[in-house]
Amino acid sequence: MRIKKTPSAYSQKREATNITDFVSEKAARSYRIELVEGDARQRLDFVVPFEAAPGGEKAIDISWLLDFPMLWEPFSEALATSARLAANPFVTVDGRCSQLKNGFISYLRVAAPNAALSDITTALFEDFIVWLRRTRSNGTKYKKMSKQHFQMAISAVLEYLQGTEKWKHQLSELALRSNYWRDETDDRKPVEIIPEETYRDIYIACKKEITATMAKVRHQRALMQAKMDNPVARQGDIFPADAYYASGKFNAKVWKTNPYTDVGLTLAALKHRTPGVILSITELEKMQDKMLLRVVEDNKFFGGIPTIHSCFYPYARELIPFVLMLSIHLDYNPETVLKSLMKDYVIRKNEVGSIELVASPANINREQKEKLEKAHEAQGLEAEILARAKKGRSKNTEQKQIRPATDDPDNPACIVKFIEEWTAYIREVAQPATQGRLFLFVTEQGDRVIRSFAGYSTAGNDKPLRNGLERFYKDHGLPHVALNRFRTTGLDVTDALFEGDIRAKQAAGNHASPETTYRMYTTTAAQQRGDEFLGQVGQLRKRWRESRGKVDPRNRPDRADMGAATPGWTCADPFSGPYTPNKLCSSYGSCPACPHAGITLDDAYACAQAWNLLNAIDDAAAEIAPDAWLTRWSPIKKKLLEVWLPRFSPAVVEKARTITLAKLPLLE
Repeated sequence: MRIKKTPSAYSQKREATNITDFVSEKAARSYRIELVEGDARQRLDFVVPFEAAPGGEKAIDISWLLDFPMLWEPFSEALATSARLAANPFVTVDGRCSQLKNGFISYLRVAAPNAALSDITTALFEDFIVWLRRTRSNGTKYKKMSKQHFQMAISAVLEYLQGTEKWKHQLSELALRSNYWRDETDDRKPVEIIPEETYRDIYIACKKEITATMAKVRHQRALMQAKMDNPVARQGDIFPADAYYASGKFNAKVWKTNPYTDVGLTLAALKHRTPGVILSITELEKMQDKMLLRVVEDNKFFGGIPTIHSCFYPYARELIPFVLMLSIHLDYNPETVLKSLMKDYVIRKNEVGSIELVASPANINREQKEKLEKAHEAQGLEAEILARAKKGRSKNTEQKQIRPATDDPDNPACIVKFIEEWTAYIREVAQPATQGRLFLFVTEQGDRVIRSFAGYSTAGNDKPLRNGLERFYKDHGLPHVALNRFRTTGLDVTDALFEGDIRAKQAAGNHASPETTYRMYTTTAAQQRGDEFLGQVGQLRKRWRESRGKVDPRNRPDRADMGAATPGWTCADPFSGPYTPNKLCSSYGSCPACPHAGITLDDAYACAQAWNLLNAIDDAAAEIAPDAWLTRWSPIKKKLLEVWLPRFSPAVVEKARTITLAKLPLLE
């Protein structure tokens, strides 16, 4: 078969000059269309960069465009050029092609199988929108998100063509609207949050593994470093001549003197002799030094490659707790954290004198990062981490996050520094496409190669990630939890901490619009908290109205117990008190004598309100009949004087004297 195509920019450059720069060559060849002519039929391929594939690129079969002779050329040009300009990853391009095929192309097969570009008018496009809203043959309808994806895929193609001199005149009868689905109900369901106990157990398991891994790797490297200058480690790949007799049997005396029974010496020898430090029995068998090979392949010495490899590089499974811990702390989408780059993170001093970890691919280069980190090491200041890794599904916008930086093993800054330290050996020999990634690992089986996580939104599309997660959860006896649930759970925690403030949740999620935050991250738990809050507000308002304004929650501090009827007090169960059972207690002033009541003894505000209540009781003596006062308020005054007020420390009382409070409403 032969390839018939217009010479690409790459081909044209190769004819004119010798390209030696890898990056320039790859850029010239990326995102190209190839028309392949075979014996039976033509095939149209869309070649896209894909770092995991041989040669660093992969073809998407878009031969379905060839069924439309007047459309395949402009449509394929639009797909390729738009993807190249946006530097879209393979998964994005593949998804967009599928959406175009299953959406607009499927519609054309029914409505206009011989359509030319000039046939795509406003009327035809509006009919396409109606077609998307139809009930399909299986009795179902497309969800709103599916319809949006189908419409946006063709809209992007047509908008590109309308902006070109070559094609725009054929689309003069087409006017696209901005939002075709504004009035439709969003039928998407938010991702379920992780149960609190499971979330905690995962965190504990991650911290335990991270702590053990850090200790293991640093211990192995310390042993290795101590032996790096040992003559045996530096002697090269040689084998004692007297290790075998002439008959071919090995000399037991010589083998007993095997110097590699010292793990530090073994690691140092491997570091000197193994290019790229990728350990493989197949490669090690090629060495002359069989004593070193015997120690490495025999698990009874140091556990073999499954144990000693961690001195040089991680496996995907070993990176899982680090991935999960960063997902927990930074509230990132799976794609964002998995595809984040080393340059996305840096430790810096912030405006108020603390040090922060910064992740910002847009404004931090390697030299600035190293200079900044060295300066802060010398100063020994407190630190923060600022993360600005990019989110592919949001036009590569930075996902800014700031966190305090400490040396705790579960701290994001500590994790980033350790991963950089752990992967330093293999980072030098990794492919350019993955060299800058934060997470690098070596595959455990088959050909030992350096890889990074694919970064798909679901683990099912990334085999090393999927297997690693399954093994992690199994090792710790935990239920399987999808990676995308950590972001939803983290934002739900933010929602709870800020009492439903949508702006705080929006900021934590890096959303441009609070509508996105509300629509996509309002979980069932958040809805329940909202319902409970509305119920509490309704109860408080009812009590305020029935007490004629005496029990007023509006001027109490945020930390106050709103269930207690008297300011400054707390109540264990305001719905089953002795004064107003089976309803929210409204017995204003009676808290000191109630068995459900309490007071915070180290709170100056509570102390000041206790004295304020005592003054209100004394003032009531002049307003209420003596017998009624003695019956109603004398026991409460006695409780205040004998039980509650003496329990405040002199320091709290002194601080309470500085607080100015309004008089309490008149007691009745």
